Amino acid sequence: MFCSSQVCLGTALSAVGLSTSVASVVGVGPAPFVVGAAGAAIVGGTGLVCALTLSEVFRLSGWSREEEDEDGKGEGGS
Repeated sequence: MFCSSQVCLGTALSAVGLSTSVASVVGVGPAPFVVGAAGAAIVGGTGLVCALTLSEVFRLSGWSREEEDEDGKGEGGS
């Protein structure tokens, strides 16, 4: 099921894509693409490091969802 915001976003992205010419992209040069790729790599790397760090913290603490579920405090429990 599509929300109106998804339809509007898709329309906006299509409009930007249709109005972009290859000549303007070539004229800008590679610098913006390099900066964008570096930013994406930094964000992705930060997320990966955080996920790996948290999983290691949880592993070392001995916490697991199975233990929580056995206590009756898991999904839906209080």
